[in-house]
Amino acid sequence: QEYQQSAFRFAVARIRDGFEESTWQAFWQTTVEGKTTRQVAQSLEMSEGAVYIARSRVISRLKLEIRALEE
Repeated sequence: QEYQQSAFRFAVARIRDGFEESTWQAFWQTTVEGKTTRQVAQSLEMSEGAVYIARSRVISRLKLEIRALEE
């Protein structure tokens, strides 16, 4: 578990600057902070669908980055 957390933190640091702030916040708030999609959509003035898409984009990029670390 410690390795996974370390890999996550490293991958996050590497990809963070590749996303617009609203995209990153949609991911971070729903995935890390545990807020609902509705809460995040309201706070970021986005549709719930846009929050889902933003989160998906970041998660996909994170998965690629973590896979690259493991190779």
